[in-house]
Amino acid sequence: MDNVRIYEKPLNSPAYVYPCTIEDIEQQLQMYPTKDVAGLYAVGLGPRCHSERTLMGFYERGPRPLIELKAYPATLCERLPRYCQFGKSQRHLAVAIRHGMLLERERGWLYCKWHFDQLKRHMLEFILSHEVGHHVFDTQIARKSWCTPSMAANESFADEYARRFCKFS
Repeated sequence: MDNVRIYEKPLNSPAYVYPCTIEDIEQQLQMYPTKDVAGLYAVGLGPRCHSERTLMGFYERGPRPLIELKAYPATLCERLPRYCQFGKSQRHLAVAIRHGMLLERERGWLYCKWHFDQLKRHMLEFILSHEVGHHVFDTQIARKSWCTPSMAANESFADEYARRFCKFS
């Protein structure tokens, strides 16, 4: 953890906020086993661009692996793309719903609505843990495998890893 760089990029719009602070990230990183965060180059907060509309975080593998948690609309409400269906969205967002997110339909659109404290906990306990899970998969499982694991296996592992660190799952 001592070698991991923590950063915060400037927001590119007042319409977005960071749901947590770099101090929150530093504290959450202390919760993981040292071997799980070993090799991470950086973890931080970054603005969202339009193509990342529903992205809350990502893991970037490579020689300098990093995790970035994304800004969220300041209204704490986000409209999902038109093609999203209520039933499928409920299943896909089940963890977020358990963590307090409201999924509401308004005039044919689906909206994700949060209270700030619940969004902050979700970002730190689930999203950050999920991304650390990708790092663990990449550094401890995939590298030792004789064949390339599937993306589904990677996502499944990251979800399971995150559930272990959620205090309110």
